[in-house]
Parts: sequence; C-alpha cells; structure tokens
Amino acid sequence: MTSLHFAPPLNWMNDPNGLVFHDGRYHLFFQHNPLGTVHENISWGHASSLDLATWELHPLAIPFDEDEEIFSGSIVLDGEGSTGLGTPESPALIAFYTSMSKRDGTQAQSIAYSLDAGTSWTKYAGNPVLDRGSLDFRDPKVFRWTGADDSYWVMIAAEAEDRQMVLYRSDDLLSWTHLSTFGPAGAVGGVWECPDLFPLRLEGTDETHWVLLVSLNPGGIAGGSGTQYFVGDFDGTAFTPLEPRRPVESSESEGMRELDWLDYGRDCYAGVTFSGLPDDERTLIAWMGNWDYAREMPVDPRAPQRGAMTLPRRLSLVSEAGRPVLRQTPIGPELAEETRLEGLEITDRTELAMPVPAAGRIEATVAVGGAAGFALRLDGEEGRSVELSYDAGTGELRLDRRGAAAGLPDSFGSVERMPIGSGVPLEAAEPIELVIWIDERAIEVYADGGVRVLTDLVGGLRAPRISVEGVDGSVALTSITSAGSVASAAARDTESLPPACAAVIGEALVDVVEGAAYPGGSPLNIAIGLSRLGVPTVLHTRIGSDDHGRGLSEHLSRSGVELAQGSLVEGPTATAVATIDAEGRASYEFDMDWSIPTPDTSACSIVHTGSIGAVLEPGGRVAREAIRNAGGTVLRSFDPNIRPDIMGDADTVRALVRELAALCHVVKLSDEDALWLGADRGAAPEQVLDELAATGVPFAVMTRGEQGCLAVVDGVRHERTARAVEPVDTIGAGDAFMSGLLFGLVRDGSDRLLVEGVRLSAERVERALDAALASAAVAVSRAGADPPVRGELEAVRRAG
Repeated sequence: MTSLHFAPPLNWMNDPNGLVFHDGRYHLFFQHNPLGTVHENISWGHASSLDLATWELHPLAIPFDEDEEIFSGSIVLDGEGSTGLGTPESPALIAFYTSMSKRDGTQAQSIAYSLDAGTSWTKYAGNPVLDRGSLDFRDPKVFRWTGADDSYWVMIAAEAEDRQMVLYRSDDLLSWTHLSTFGPAGAVGGVWECPDLFPLRLEGTDETHWVLLVSLNPGGIAGGSGTQYFVGDFDGTAFTPLEPRRPVESSESEGMRELDWLDYGRDCYAGVTFSGLPDDERTLIAWMGNWDYAREMPVDPRAPQRGAMTLPRRLSLVSEAGRPVLRQTPIGPELAEETRLEGLEITDRTELAMPVPAAGRIEATVAVGGAAGFALRLDGEEGRSVELSYDAGTGELRLDRRGAAAGLPDSFGSVERMPIGSGVPLEAAEPIELVIWIDERAIEVYADGGVRVLTDLVGGLRAPRISVEGVDGSVALTSITSAGSVASAAARDTESLPPACAAVIGEALVDVVEGAAYPGGSPLNIAIGLSRLGVPTVLHTRIGSDDHGRGLSEHLSRSGVELAQGSLVEGPTATAVATIDAEGRASYEFDMDWSIPTPDTSACSIVHTGSIGAVLEPGGRVAREAIRNAGGTVLRSFDPNIRPDIMGDADTVRALVRELAALCHVVKLSDEDALWLGADRGAAPEQVLDELAATGVPFAVMTRGEQGCLAVVDGVRHERTARAVEPVDTIGAGDAFMSGLLFGLVRDGSDRLLVEGVRLSAERVERALDAALASAAVAVSRAGADPPVRGELEAVRRAG
C-alpha cells in the first residue's frame, strides 16, 4: 500500500508516545502489541525519521513483561544530569510511561532511560516514580518550565474517570510534588486522556499563550474518540483558560459545537507534540483511530496490522474573530509534478479529467455564487466512494464516508460535519479553499487555512476518480490541483531496506545448559539478530503455551521480533539440552514437535529458513515450499545448521539440503556442516562449498571458526579472517554470523543486486562478510546466544 501515513508493517498500534527530536532525528514511539493485532501486551514501538515523511523502524523500545504493560507517556532529554542516570557530557533520554499493573490494574508513572540516543532502554530500578493508588492515572507529559525566578520539570497527566488533568513539579525527574488540578471543563462525555501543554506565540503579536490538549473517549465532536483544546495561560503552577468552559455532555449538541476541537473527524486521537523542538516548530502527530471500532477493523492476512498515524502537523496560534485558535499545517512528503485545472463552471456532476494520486494532495478553490453548495466526490474501485460537500445555508463542510463502509464495522459508516469560517454562511463571492491529503487508508481535510481539520479513515479507497457538482445552481471551480507522493511513509530502514520485513521460518526452542534454560533455535536467533540490527523481522515458528513458551515470546518481544499468526499453539515448547565441552563447543539433544501453518511472506523482501525447521517433517515441507514460492523480488536465504541426531535419514537430509540450497540467493554453512554434507562421498568442505556455488547459488559462504570464513560469490573466492576475541562460548555464533551477513547485504542494497542477478563487486562482498564476522565476534564474547545491536556491530567494525 502506498501510504502517506506511518504504520508499522505488522500488528497493533495506537497512541503516539515519547515524541522527541534528538541528534537531528525525529523519534516516534507508539503503543504497540508486538504479538498480535489486538490491544494487548502493550509496549512501546519505535521509529525515527530525518524528515517526518520517511520512517525507519527500530526494535521494540520498552516491552511489556509479566508485571506490567507500558501505556502512553513522553520523553525528555536530561541535559543537566538531574536524575544521575546520565551526565551533562553524555545525557540520558528519560521516558515517562504509565505502568499498568497486571496484578491489580493500578496505573502509576514510571521511567526508563537510554544512554545511546534511544536505541536501547533500561527501566529505572526505583519505579514507579509517582503513584496515586489510582486505576485511571495515566499518560504523563513532561516538560521544562522556566519562570522569572525558578526553573523545574512539570508533569501533566490524566485522572481519566474524574475528567481532570493533574500537574506536578520536580527538580530531579524522580520525586514529584503536586501543583494543581484542571477540570472537569468542556467536553466531559468520556474519560480524559493523553494531555499536552505547551506555549505558542499569537501570530502578529508579542502575546504568548499556552495550549492544553485533552483527548476524550467517548464524547468527541464526531462521536467516539476526539480531542478538544483550551487556550489559556500557565504560571508554573496552574493552567487557566482564557474562556472558562462549563462541563458539556456529548448529548448537548449546541454546547459541543461551541468548544474548540483539534479535529472534526472520527480518526484523530491522542495527539501529542515533540519535545526538543523550538516552540515555533511545535509539531503534533495523532493516532488515526477511534475506539468505537478500532478493535474491529479488518486485518489483511498477508500483512496483519491495525493502526496508523496522522500526517505530522506544525501548530501555530492565530486570531479568528478576536480570539486565539490553533492552526495546523500538514507536513507531507515530497510530491511529484502537479496536474492543474482552472476556471471551470460546474452545475451537474462532472468527472474531472485529471489523475487522482494513490497517495498525495488535492487543492481546490471553489466559489459557490448563488448555489446552495457543492459536492466533491472521490469514486474508487468496487463501488467505494467518499464525498465532501459544502452547505452554504449552514456554513458546514460534510464528509460522507458511508460509501466506503462496506465490509467494515457497523459504526464506521458516518457523516462528519465541520464549520467553515466560524460556522456561519460565507458571502456568495468568498471562495472556499480546501487542502486534502489522501491515500488508500485515510483522508485529511484542511480548511480555513488549517484552523479547521477533519480526518477520517476511508476503508481502502483505491484508484479514485474525482467529480464535482453544484447544488441547486452553478459553482465556479476556480482551480484544482493534484500531486502524488514520490515515497511511502510506511516504516522502513533508511539504509536501503525496502519497506517490507524479513520473514524467518524455523524452530524456536529452549536451550537447557547445565540445568539453566535459555532461548534458542537457530531461526529464532537469526530473527533476533536481524531485528536488533534494525531489520524489521517476523518469525514463523511453533511456540507452546507453557512457561518456556511465554519466556520465548517475551524474549522475542524485547528484541522487536514480530510473531506470525499461528505461531502460538497449545502444548509444550521444544527443548534442546546442550552439553559444553572443554573448548566451549556445544552439542545438543532435542525434544520437539515441528508443524506450522503455511507462512504468508508476500509482504517481505527477505525469506530465510534453515536448521531443523527446514528438513524435519511435516513443518520442513512447509518451510521449503515457502522458499520455493517466494516472489521474484524476494531474497531467499538458507543456513543448513546440520543437526544429524534429529533431522532424520542422512541421505534424505543431504538431498533436501542440496535441493533447498539451489533455490536460494544466499547459503551459509559451517565447515562442520560441509564436512557432514560431503561425508557420503569423501568430499572436503571446500569442495562442498564449490559444489553449492556451481549449482547456481550466487552467494555461498562457509564459516571456519577462528580462521574466519570463505565465500564463493559469482564464481569468485573471497577469504576473510576472523576477529581476534576471547570466546566465552560459541552458542549462537553461526546464527549471529548469518544475521550479520544479511544485514550487511541489505545495508548497501546488495540484496537487491543479488535478486536482480547483478554481479557484486569485491568491495560489496567483503563489506557483507566483515559485518557477519563482526556480529559473530560480539556473540562469542559473551555467554549464550546474544547477538549484537547495530551500535555494537559498528563499534567492532570501526575498531578494525
């Protein structure tokens, strides 16, 4: 899907969290279920961007665990070292989040800190830092207040059921003292959530006011979730609105229209702004969802995912009818050349001879004249349509998406209403200017220069056509332009990674070493290695419902690996009992049942399999078919990781390995694998490697322990020396090599060249092999299968 809107490739997402601009990057954290498409197991996902248009997905930032889920919050830079968790020279990023206790449902405020610019996070040992004993105390936003005589940190958070925002102060971000309480006020038809409080200068003046954002659910202006705002002043202790608002229930339609709303659509909720930016660059992102139906939205089985974000919006404060109001300016991606039509008089419905972008912007200027209004309709495939219309009698713009509601939840079909020009009818000669950002997922409509915005999901509006008509008269379409996006906002790796993920197919099991249990299985280790290196990864496997299985699931979650649907089953989890010899080498005894559903890898740019999962039946047949059926643009990868004691008849396994290797672009094996594969005919390991290359494997590589590795790529031999390191053990070393190799190929686009049949230069081959060796060097320097994160790998590579 070509999309303007950020969404992770898999699983559930809702509120944006911890928006922070740091070291030249915009960081977007978000509420995320790494294990499925429902609102469970809530953790913080993480993506970042250089331009707010193209996003790089990172491993899971703060995962749920057996004690708590990680609800919404914010991030600040502790530049002065107030917490003692960093230093002024190396300051910590401090993430404030709501700990939702799994034991009793208590919600309290906790922190985690990062010393590597947000790559990895550690929970504070003294959590929680603020606990009111409440079941509904959540969503802390923290900022620095500097007054004439004092400076300190301020936290604003929601007491949701009380319809109140509570404010606290702190000098060290750890100990908090109550300042004041705001509310109930304005819309109170649902619980209050996700506050934000920030200053903005009123354009054209020297006045500065503070804006308080309050999300509520239900009770929004369009029904269900919504966000109201208050403009006022903050003196370091209390927020005071310029216009006091009485509490208004959602049934009071007239009172609701008198309030200030961030967005008049149904799908803009929990919006918050970035810390770390100047006030004149105040930028907001919100969740495009509504709790009325978010849990029921259909899921594409090819890429099971729910949830997306609005476009980023630059906020400013302007005067309208003598009162300050918010203006939102969308920050969209680079656009291709525009198509423009001008000077059209339209009465009857007229389809315009202009392309409508799959993802892009439409700008229209319409003069109503003596007509009762106008309608602009987008008609897509399968009879789906969305209509924008203006009623000159009421001064309302309406968005009707009922024509796009087929197959969606019953509550999805709706008509939204937004006042134009303060909600009074415009003069006949005064043109209406609309800016519309649209993709298959959603529509965002900006009117009155961005003072009024309406955001709605549109239920998969593909290949739309645009038509316009006057209502009870002729209207002048002064101009209309369309321009398509040249890039997608879907999460991707900025280092040449396509906007899909890696699919790894194979076993996940528990290694039992000297009585202690550790996560294991070559495919699991490779999936974790890829994810830690920044490659979005989904693992297709079989994990049981026992304690071992729960431990594996949490281990994968902590490294940001997504579990494919059908991977969690009832029953025991596979185990491998490891014996370590005097030289630190491991041997294994396995107990496993291996059967998996057919993987859907259509959304992935890499498919990898190997080890037991590639040959042990019946799951092995499924894994091999997935490789065989992978699309022509997919890099196919295989690591035999031979385990003779469990894989079955030796001759059968050798034949399967050779058959599978011949289907792949990349094959990695150890010298022990090669020795076993050649034992039936006395072939030496190097001969086995040459034979694999001769069958058409473009990139065949053999690891040789302390001697490094030998690769045959496009018929040319490349030998690289292992890095000197004092090994702790070799568990997972080959798996770390494999994930490092794939990362090395992806990083500079060599994976695409292999798929396209382009010969790799010696420099590209050696860079990939060096990345693999660096990854293995980190892994053997510590106990167990513990592959590196990207920063560790790069540090080893830089050290030479």
